[in-house]
Amino acid sequence: MLTDSNVGWKKIRLMEKREKEKSREFWRNLEDFEPDVIHCVLRPCASVLIILGLLKLKCKNSKIILSALQPPLNKRLVKIFTKFYKPDLVLVSSERTRVLFESYGCTSQM
Repeated sequence: MLTDSNVGWKKIRLMEKREKEKSREFWRNLEDFEPDVIHCVLRPCASVLIILGLLKLKCKNSKIILSALQPPLNKRLVKIFTKFYKPDLVLVSSERTRVLFESYGCTSQM
């Protein structure tokens, strides 16, 4: 579902994700929506990076932000997948995780 809101001088469009990312409806709506930013708040893992990579392919002009509130469980797999796809920004909650993602070549910030 797409909604429009006026906040001060900016117009913000929100997309409510009710269907799973695997559904055709989700991907069709996403193409029509053309988001400026896609923000994912999940523990980084291979499947999250794959989905973010697909989102980036579908929404070429979107910036992808990954909030890594916890470090990845399988650091080796995340390292492999960040060779193929890097989010535009990784927000982290610890210095240790920031250093980890920067060692993978990702721009990260606390």
